[in-house]
Amino acid sequence: LIKGYAEPRAALANADSPLVSQQDVGDMFQCANQLYEAHRQLRVQLAARLDAWTDDTELGDILCELPDLLEPYNEYVRRFGEAEALLAARMDDRAFSKLVDSLRRDKAEARGRSLDELLRMPLSRLEHYVPQLEQVRLATPETHADHANVTRALNYMRAFAAEHAAQERQRLKLVEIKAQVGGFPGLVLPNRVHLHDGPMLDMTAGGKGKALHVFLFNDVLIGCTPQRSKPKSLMLSRRAPLKPLKFLFKLDIDASTSISEALSRAVSPLAIMLKSFDRTVLLQAPTVAERAAWVAAIQGALDA
Repeated sequence: LIKGYAEPRAALANADSPLVSQQDVGDMFQCANQLYEAHRQLRVQLAARLDAWTDDTELGDILCELPDLLEPYNEYVRRFGEAEALLAARMDDRAFSKLVDSLRRDKAEARGRSLDELLRMPLSRLEHYVPQLEQVRLATPETHADHANVTRALNYMRAFAAEHAAQERQRLKLVEIKAQVGGFPGLVLPNRVHLHDGPMLDMTAGGKGKALHVFLFNDVLIGCTPQRSKPKSLMLSRRAPLKPLKFLFKLDIDASTSISEALSRAVSPLAIMLKSFDRTVLLQAPTVAERAAWVAAIQGALDA
């Protein structure tokens, strides 16, 4: 990843007519050098112990340093979605695409692997640490001085891998939603979390309502209109930041509101009234159970 792509691109970014900017190089390869250095240090330390191996040799003290050595993974995983989106956008440029393909073919360090594949490799590496540490602990007698430290390192890696697996699931969910929703290019963000979604009716204007598919994230609520010309495709039509959002449990009635409309809105067991800044929106869930799920999800997000 570093020798096959990052270093050649960094050099090209300094050219008179660069195909990529230094900002792009930094955004795409973010923590690759830090990850490489962390693994290099770990390998050197373990190799020194293995070269002087005896029955009393301990590895656990080195393994317990994994939290510090693997800290760059936090930033790498957090920003991976941005790097992937940036790469996809740049690949639309023909000259850039040809550059990437030539590096894949010509640079021995790339080993014929695509840039996208190599960018994902650090993520897949996390899956291997836990079984490897499990094998180390299995081979370490409980009476050995190293057993406690190996167990501590294993427990850390289990928690670390589980956390990043959850982040990856969220990222993939956002990517899946982005593929459905048009008009929202900034949907995939490092700290954004999908909380709930489903079909609703926008009853704000009265009548039979307007069909929407509503998505709740930890920072924003969006409503999307189904596209008749493209099955399963949606277009962003409503967006409300979460923090100013609040429930209205009592309908605000003014002189322009008809009595029948006010009563129908107020007593509907499916209605959800929300206010964002100075705008009030009335949504209708398909079932009482789904309304309860929406209320719980939105309230939970507001309370977080």
